[in-house]
Amino acid sequence: MIPLIMPPWGKWAAVAVAAIAIFSAGWTVRAWRADAEIAHIKETLASQRTQAVLAARAEEQRQQEKANEATRKQAASVAAVNAGLLRDLDELRHRPGRAAGVSQVARADCAGGTGAELSGEDAAFLAGEAARADLLRAALATCYEVMDTTK
Repeated sequence: MIPLIMPPWGKWAAVAVAAIAIFSAGWTVRAWRADAEIAHIKETLASQRTQAVLAARAEEQRQQEKANEATRKQAASVAAVNAGLLRDLDELRHRPGRAAGVSQVARADCAGGTGAELSGEDAAFLAGEAARADLLRAALATCYEVMDTTK
């Protein structure tokens, strides 16, 4: 066997090389573990995100269905108001028109405010205004109903 002759600093160099090799191996193993942990975290976050998106979509669909139902109710209410207006206007067609020379000032002998003395044009105007008010009421009720479903 040939004896190994090593300079005195060679032992320290061998120890330093061994320490660097051990450190590098440890660093590599730590990187593998960190990569695995990061992959696990990403997978968990992706799963949580998917669940949150599905829950949000289900809530959105629930709210949209309630809003659609409120809109259907409003459409039925609008149809009823329009039908009533058409019926009223048809009945008011048979009323006499405004008489010529009638004062624009209220008469003192007018017996109440039933509208029985209104001309056809005036009664039609008031029936239209009442229908418009009913449409606004229905729209407001629908708005409240939709907003209550989003709480």
